[in-house]
Amino acid sequence: LKKGLLSPVWVEECRRTWGEDSPIFISKVRGEFTEDADDALIPLSWIRAAQERFDESATTDVEERLVLGVDVARFGADETVIVARRGTHAWVRARHRMQDTMKTTGRIVLVMKELGAVEARVDVIGIGAGVVDRLKEQHVNVVGLNAGAGARKADRFLNARAEWYWQLRERFERGEIAIPPDDDDLAAQLAGIRYVFDSRGHIQIESKTDMRSRGLASPDRADALMLAFSQREEPWSVPINIPNLWRPNPWDMGGSDWSGWRM
Repeated sequence: LKKGLLSPVWVEECRRTWGEDSPIFISKVRGEFTEDADDALIPLSWIRAAQERFDESATTDVEERLVLGVDVARFGADETVIVARRGTHAWVRARHRMQDTMKTTGRIVLVMKELGAVEARVDVIGIGAGVVDRLKEQHVNVVGLNAGAGARKADRFLNARAEWYWQLRERFERGEIAIPPDDDDLAAQLAGIRYVFDSRGHIQIESKTDMRSRGLASPDRADALMLAFSQREEPWSVPINIPNLWRPNPWDMGGSDWSGWRM
């Protein structure tokens, strides 16, 4: 019987990964029933329902286009996470730590080829910008998304990150999302995110720093999931283009050589 019991090592790993106050830790480790917190962005009951809707066969349905959501980390405890999304179904396809941006770029290219993904949506803030630049240089269909940019509904949300996460919340509420039932880390990150209203009545999502202060891990998987369900045509996307350094000389455009162009 001893082999089938929970080990102290497993409990400690869950505590470090999910946090003692995480609804997943309370239910799976302590064996206690949890109530959905009033300030929880995505209630645990909605997450459980999304897990029950997951159908493995839907992940290979070629009639649905497949896109990637990528949250980029470099060195440290945070993960780089690649989430694949096909229709309403999404799952973590790859994750790694302690790799530079060129290796992360190569991993994204490999996953796109393996799955036939039509687009990668990458967090462009910080080191993610370098990954987006390199992907564009390789002519990969990539969109850099700036979570710190202004929201489309600026009178309701603090920034684009709050708007994207609220849209993700609405998908869970409407039953328009399915996630793997065996990914407890993703479930714990989703259940651990809180939201507040600022003094102007804008919805604000808890920052990663505040989550760490509560003993929770960085929501890297949740962020990648959120990016995967963002919309390409929305104004938060940041085009990363090579600047046009050449300007035409209006006084000399008749030649057939480069004399009509100047730096």
